[in-house]
Amino acid sequence: KIEQGTISFFTIALLCVYLVYLVMGSRNINVHHLVPGLCVIALTMVVKTLYGYSFDNSYILFSATLLLIPFISREINGKYDFHLLTLFFVSGISIAAITAQYLVYFPNISRFIRTFDLLGTIRYAGYYGDPNFYSAHITAALGGVLILLLETVSKKKLIALILMAGTLVYCGFLSVSKTFFLITVCLLILWILALLFNRGKISVKITMILVIIVGVVFLLSSPVFTDAVDAISARFGRDNNISDFTTGRTDIWMEYL
Repeated sequence: KIEQGTISFFTIALLCVYLVYLVMGSRNINVHHLVPGLCVIALTMVVKTLYGYSFDNSYILFSATLLLIPFISREINGKYDFHLLTLFFVSGISIAAITAQYLVYFPNISRFIRTFDLLGTIRYAGYYGDPNFYSAHITAALGGVLILLLETVSKKKLIALILMAGTLVYCGFLSVSKTFFLITVCLLILWILALLFNRGKISVKITMILVIIVGVVFLLSSPVFTDAVDAISARFGRDNNISDFTTGRTDIWMEYL
Protein backbone atom coordinates (compact mmCIF):
# COMPACT_ATOMS: atom_id res chain seq x y z
CA LYS A 1 0.00 0.00 0.00
CA ILE A 2 1.14 3.55 -0.70
CA GLU A 3 -0.36 4.64 2.62
CA GLN A 4 -2.75 3.38 5.26
CA GLY A 5 -6.36 3.16 4.12
CA THR A 6 -5.58 3.03 0.38
CA ILE A 7 -6.04 0.21 -2.11
CA SER A 8 -3.17 -2.28 -2.10
CA PHE A 9 -1.24 -3.43 -5.16
CA PHE A 10 -2.57 -6.93 -4.51
CA THR A 11 -6.17 -5.74 -4.93
CA ILE A 12 -5.40 -4.03 -8.24
CA ALA A 13 -3.46 -7.07 -9.49
CA LEU A 14 -6.29 -9.41 -8.47
CA LEU A 15 -8.87 -7.35 -10.38
CA CYS A 16 -6.57 -7.38 -13.43
CA VAL A 17 -6.33 -11.17 -13.23
CA TYR A 18 -10.14 -11.38 -13.00
CA LEU A 19 -10.48 -9.26 -16.14
CA VAL A 20 -7.88 -11.29 -18.06
CA TYR A 21 -9.67 -14.56 -17.31
CA LEU A 22 -13.04 -12.95 -18.08
CA VAL A 23 -11.79 -12.05 -21.56
CA MET A 24 -10.19 -15.48 -22.04
CA GLY A 25 -13.40 -17.28 -21.06
CA SER A 26 -15.91 -14.87 -22.60
CA ARG A 27 -16.62 -17.18 -25.54
CA ASN A 28 -17.86 -19.97 -23.31
CA ILE A 29 -19.65 -18.11 -20.56
CA ASN A 30 -21.78 -20.30 -18.33
CA VAL A 31 -24.23 -17.98 -16.62
CA HIS A 32 -25.41 -20.50 -14.01
CA HIS A 33 -22.95 -19.27 -11.40
CA LEU A 34 -23.96 -15.64 -12.03
CA VAL A 35 -27.50 -16.14 -10.69
CA PRO A 36 -26.68 -16.86 -7.01
CA GLY A 37 -23.88 -14.29 -7.12
CA LEU A 38 -26.20 -11.57 -8.39
CA CYS A 39 -28.82 -12.55 -5.79
CA VAL A 40 -26.30 -12.11 -2.97
CA ILE A 41 -25.14 -8.78 -4.40
CA ALA A 42 -28.74 -7.56 -4.78
CA LEU A 43 -29.58 -8.60 -1.21
CA THR A 44 -26.54 -6.84 0.28
CA MET A 45 -27.15 -3.73 -1.82
CA VAL A 46 -30.73 -3.51 -0.53
CA VAL A 47 -29.55 -3.85 3.09
CA LYS A 48 -26.78 -1.27 2.60
CA THR A 49 -29.22 1.18 1.01
CA LEU A 50 -31.89 0.74 3.69
CA TYR A 51 -29.44 1.21 6.56
CA GLY A 52 -27.36 3.90 4.87
CA TYR A 53 -24.12 1.88 4.74
CA SER A 54 -21.47 3.04 2.29
CA PHE A 55 -20.29 1.06 -0.76
CA ASP A 56 -16.56 0.90 -0.08
CA ASN A 57 -13.73 -0.64 -2.09
CA SER A 58 -13.85 -3.93 -0.20
CA TYR A 59 -17.51 -4.38 -1.22
CA ILE A 60 -16.64 -3.80 -4.88
CA LEU A 61 -13.88 -6.43 -4.66
CA PHE A 62 -16.28 -8.80 -2.89
CA SER A 63 -18.88 -8.41 -5.64
CA ALA A 64 -16.32 -8.84 -8.42
CA THR A 65 -14.99 -11.97 -6.74
CA LEU A 66 -18.46 -13.51 -6.47
CA LEU A 67 -19.01 -13.11 -10.20
CA LEU A 68 -15.55 -13.65 -11.67
CA ILE A 69 -13.75 -16.24 -9.52
CA PRO A 70 -15.47 -19.16 -11.37
CA PHE A 71 -13.75 -18.03 -14.59
CA ILE A 72 -10.37 -18.49 -12.91
CA SER A 73 -11.40 -21.87 -11.51
CA ARG A 74 -12.40 -23.09 -14.97
CA GLU A 75 -9.32 -21.73 -16.75
CA ILE A 76 -6.91 -23.27 -14.22
CA ASN A 77 -8.55 -26.68 -14.73
CA GLY A 78 -6.04 -28.67 -12.69
CA LYS A 79 -2.93 -27.18 -14.32
CA TYR A 80 -1.37 -26.19 -11.00
CA ASP A 81 0.19 -28.52 -8.46
CA PHE A 82 -1.79 -28.58 -5.18
CA HIS A 83 1.38 -29.26 -3.19
CA LEU A 84 3.10 -26.19 -4.67
CA LEU A 85 0.05 -23.97 -4.08
CA THR A 86 -0.13 -25.14 -0.46
CA LEU A 87 3.59 -24.46 -0.01
CA PHE A 88 3.15 -20.87 -1.24
CA PHE A 89 0.07 -20.42 0.95
CA VAL A 90 1.84 -21.68 4.07
CA SER A 91 4.98 -19.66 3.32
CA GLY A 92 3.01 -16.44 2.90
CA ILE A 93 1.07 -16.91 6.12
CA SER A 94 4.14 -17.90 8.13
CA ILE A 95 6.31 -15.03 6.90
CA ALA A 96 3.54 -12.50 7.57
CA ALA A 97 2.78 -13.87 11.05
CA ILE A 98 6.40 -14.01 12.19
CA THR A 99 7.67 -10.76 10.65
CA ALA A 100 4.69 -8.78 12.00
CA GLN A 101 5.90 -9.46 15.56
CA TYR A 102 9.24 -7.77 14.90
CA LEU A 103 8.36 -5.08 12.34
CA VAL A 104 5.74 -3.64 14.68
CA TYR A 105 8.53 -1.55 16.24
CA PHE A 106 9.08 0.35 12.97
CA PRO A 107 6.65 3.30 12.61
CA ASN A 108 6.23 3.03 8.82
CA ILE A 109 4.95 -0.55 8.99
CA SER A 110 3.41 -0.53 12.49
CA ARG A 111 0.39 1.39 11.14
CA PHE A 112 -0.59 -1.76 9.26
CA ILE A 113 -0.14 -4.10 12.26
CA ARG A 114 -2.75 -4.43 15.00
CA THR A 115 -2.25 -6.28 18.27
CA PHE A 116 -4.99 -6.92 20.82
CA ASP A 117 -4.58 -6.91 24.59
CA LEU A 118 -6.84 -9.54 26.15
CA LEU A 119 -6.54 -9.31 29.95
CA GLY A 120 -2.79 -8.93 29.73
CA THR A 121 -2.35 -11.42 26.86
CA ILE A 122 -1.25 -10.05 23.50
CA ARG A 123 -3.13 -11.44 20.50
CA TYR A 124 -1.35 -11.20 17.15
CA ALA A 125 -3.04 -11.13 13.76
CA GLY A 126 -0.17 -10.76 11.29
CA TYR A 127 -1.00 -7.91 8.90
CA TYR A 128 -4.68 -8.83 8.70
CA GLY A 129 -6.06 -6.82 11.61
CA ASP A 130 -8.47 -9.40 13.01
CA PRO A 131 -7.27 -12.47 14.98
CA ASN A 132 -10.20 -14.68 13.95
CA PHE A 133 -10.03 -13.95 10.21
CA TYR A 134 -6.24 -14.28 10.45
CA SER A 135 -6.58 -17.72 12.03
CA ALA A 136 -9.19 -18.71 9.40
CA HIS A 137 -6.46 -18.46 6.75
CA ILE A 138 -4.23 -20.65 8.89
CA THR A 139 -6.83 -23.40 9.36
CA ALA A 140 -7.49 -23.38 5.59
CA ALA A 141 -3.76 -23.86 4.93
CA LEU A 142 -3.56 -26.51 7.66
CA GLY A 143 -6.42 -28.38 5.98
CA GLY A 144 -4.42 -28.41 2.74
CA VAL A 145 -1.34 -29.74 4.54
CA LEU A 146 -3.37 -32.53 6.18
CA ILE A 147 -4.83 -33.56 2.81
CA LEU A 148 -1.32 -33.80 1.39
CA LEU A 149 -0.22 -35.87 4.39
CA LEU A 150 -2.84 -38.48 3.43
CA GLU A 151 -1.36 -38.80 -0.06
CA THR A 152 2.37 -38.33 0.54
CA VAL A 153 4.75 -41.29 0.23
CA SER A 154 8.06 -39.44 -0.09
CA LYS A 155 9.92 -39.09 3.23
CA LYS A 156 11.28 -35.66 2.28
CA LYS A 157 7.80 -34.35 1.48
CA LEU A 158 6.45 -35.95 4.65
CA ILE A 159 9.04 -34.17 6.83
CA ALA A 160 8.42 -30.89 4.98
CA LEU A 161 4.65 -31.17 5.50
CA ILE A 162 5.04 -31.94 9.21
CA LEU A 163 7.27 -28.87 9.59
CA MET A 164 4.70 -26.77 7.73
CA ALA A 165 1.92 -28.06 9.98
CA GLY A 166 3.96 -27.24 13.10
CA THR A 167 4.69 -23.73 11.83
CA LEU A 168 1.01 -23.12 11.07
CA VAL A 169 -0.05 -24.30 14.52
CA TYR A 170 2.50 -21.93 16.07
CA CYS A 171 1.22 -19.02 13.97
CA GLY A 172 -2.34 -19.92 14.90
CA PHE A 173 -1.63 -19.98 18.61
CA LEU A 174 -0.25 -16.44 18.33
CA SER A 175 -3.83 -15.27 17.78
CA VAL A 176 -4.99 -16.85 21.08
CA SER A 177 -8.20 -17.66 19.22
CA LYS A 178 -10.65 -20.18 20.64
CA THR A 179 -12.07 -20.61 17.15
CA PHE A 180 -8.66 -21.60 15.81
CA PHE A 181 -8.17 -24.15 18.59
CA LEU A 182 -11.59 -25.76 18.09
CA ILE A 183 -11.31 -25.92 14.29
CA THR A 184 -7.79 -27.36 14.51
CA VAL A 185 -9.00 -30.11 16.86
CA CYS A 186 -11.87 -30.89 14.45
CA LEU A 187 -9.43 -31.00 11.51
CA LEU A 188 -7.19 -33.48 13.35
CA ILE A 189 -10.16 -35.71 14.24
CA LEU A 190 -11.38 -35.70 10.62
CA TRP A 191 -7.84 -36.36 9.40
CA ILE A 192 -7.46 -39.38 11.70
CA LEU A 193 -10.81 -40.77 10.48
CA ALA A 194 -9.80 -40.22 6.85
CA LEU A 195 -6.47 -41.93 7.49
CA LEU A 196 -8.14 -44.95 9.09
CA PHE A 197 -10.55 -45.39 6.16
CA ASN A 198 -7.80 -44.78 3.61
CA ARG A 199 -6.14 -47.65 1.83
CA GLY A 200 -2.89 -48.95 3.25
CA LYS A 201 -1.40 -51.07 6.00
CA ILE A 202 -2.93 -50.77 9.47
CA SER A 203 0.51 -50.76 11.10
CA VAL A 204 1.59 -47.76 9.01
CA LYS A 205 -1.61 -45.89 9.91
CA ILE A 206 -1.23 -46.57 13.63
CA THR A 207 2.43 -45.53 13.50
CA MET A 208 1.56 -42.26 11.75
CA ILE A 209 -1.21 -41.48 14.26
CA LEU A 210 1.15 -42.15 17.18
CA VAL A 211 3.83 -39.96 15.61
CA ILE A 212 1.30 -37.15 15.16
CA ILE A 213 0.08 -37.48 18.78
CA VAL A 214 3.65 -37.46 20.13
CA GLY A 215 4.49 -34.49 17.90
CA VAL A 216 1.43 -32.52 19.08
CA VAL A 217 2.22 -33.23 22.75
CA PHE A 218 5.85 -32.24 22.21
CA LEU A 219 4.89 -29.00 20.47
CA LEU A 220 2.31 -27.96 23.05
CA SER A 221 4.71 -28.66 25.92
CA SER A 222 7.63 -26.78 24.35
CA PRO A 223 8.53 -23.30 25.67
CA VAL A 224 7.52 -21.70 22.36
CA PHE A 225 3.90 -22.81 22.82
CA THR A 226 3.58 -22.73 26.61
CA ASP A 227 2.43 -19.10 26.95
CA ALA A 228 -0.06 -19.40 24.11
CA VAL A 229 -1.50 -22.66 25.48
CA ASP A 230 -1.88 -21.08 28.92
CA ALA A 231 -3.61 -18.05 27.39
CA ILE A 232 -6.11 -20.17 25.45
CA SER A 233 -6.74 -22.36 28.50
CA ALA A 234 -7.42 -19.23 30.53
CA ARG A 235 -9.92 -18.04 27.89
CA PHE A 236 -11.82 -21.33 28.02
CA GLY A 237 -11.62 -21.30 31.83
CA ARG A 238 -13.54 -18.01 31.98
CA ASP A 239 -16.52 -19.42 30.06
CA ASN A 240 -19.60 -19.98 32.23
CA ASN A 241 -22.23 -20.47 29.52
CA ILE A 242 -22.65 -21.00 25.79
CA SER A 243 -22.62 -17.23 25.15
CA ASP A 244 -19.23 -16.89 26.87
CA PHE A 245 -17.97 -19.96 25.02
CA THR A 246 -18.81 -18.41 21.64
CA THR A 247 -17.80 -14.88 22.73
CA GLY A 248 -21.36 -13.61 22.36
CA ARG A 249 -21.92 -15.05 18.90
CA THR A 250 -24.93 -17.16 19.93
CA ASP A 251 -26.65 -13.97 21.10
CA ILE A 252 -26.12 -12.48 17.63
CA TRP A 253 -27.39 -15.70 16.00
CA MET A 254 -30.57 -15.54 18.10
CA GLU A 255 -31.14 -11.95 16.99
CA TYR A 256 -30.85 -13.02 13.35
CA LEU A 257 -33.22 -15.96 13.92
